[in-house]
Parts: sequence; C-alpha cells; structure tokens
Amino acid sequence: PHVLTPEQVMLESKVCGDHALVYDCEGYFMGVGIAERLALEGKRVTYVTTNSHPGQYMHFTGELARLHARLHELHIELVTERYLAEIRPGGATGVSVWVEDDTRELAADSVVLVTQRLSNDTLWRELHAEGVSLKLSLNLSTRDLLDQDLPAKFDTLLVKQRVPAEAFCLEITESAIM
Repeated sequence: PHVLTPEQVMLESKVCGDHALVYDCEGYFMGVGIAERLALEGKRVTYVTTNSHPGQYMHFTGELARLHARLHELHIELVTERYLAEIRPGGATGVSVWVEDDTRELAADSVVLVTQRLSNDTLWRELHAEGVSLKLSLNLSTRDLLDQDLPAKFDTLLVKQRVPAEAFCLEITESAIM
C-alpha cells in the first residue's frame, strides 16, 4: 500500500517504499519518530508538517534542538507550513498554509499519515450525565483561525455531537498566532 498509518509502520511492520513521505499533523514525537525510524532503515524520507517546524510541541519539553539536529544528521528533507491537498501513487501535492495557490509536488513511494485520531469520549459523556463538569479542549491551527466559516462549522459540530458550548475550551496554539 502507498498510504500507511503509524500503527501499520510501527506495529505491523508494513513495508514502505524507498522514498517515504511522513505527513505529521500531530506535532509531537510520533511523526518525527517514524521519520527517524524510516531513515535508519535506509529510506529516503520527506517530512511534511503544517507547523513552522517539526515536532513543534517539543519546544515545551526541551527536546526540540536535539530533534532538529537528529533530523538534519539523518538527511531527512523538511517541508514545513504545508498541508497535503492530494495523495496519489508516486507522491502528493503540498499546499502552503498561508497562500492557497502556492503548491509543491512531493515525490514519494509511500505516505505515512500521522493525523488526528477519532476520539473516544464515552467516559466524558458518562461523567457529564452524572453532573460532573468537565471541559473538552480543541486545538485551533492557523488554518482554523483563517477560516471565516469556523463559527458555523463549530456550531454544526456542537449540535451533531450533542455537546453544550460551555463544555468546550478552544485552545489557540502558540504557533498559530506567530
């Protein structure tokens, strides 16, 4: 397969092509860890993130400088501030998070998607039903903040998920406003 999940790469040992593209929307260690593993296996690796630098959250843990040095040492190509608009056999199209018509073709045999997971909110719903007041946090990206339809999308989401607006805590990441 040319599109893989982190679980397939790490747990199931699915084989990537010789040139792997790791698309990281998580911003912590999973994406960069997979990129490192694939590079150590002899793969040519392109790391793509919507953030301004890989492993963005590691800024808060003090790991960022070592991480950047390691990625450079392994000759991992870094493509930042881009999202993937299309994935196809042989590569993907990366689009600037700032300028929609700024596209870049990215060659790759395999794409590993380190993206959002479906949440399991059963415990929150049970506690909420018992009257326990908890907050659900939602991180907003730069792209979210630039989306003029965000309030309407958020309203639709609240209605669909049957969650009261006061239960949400919207978090604007530091990188989103820099």
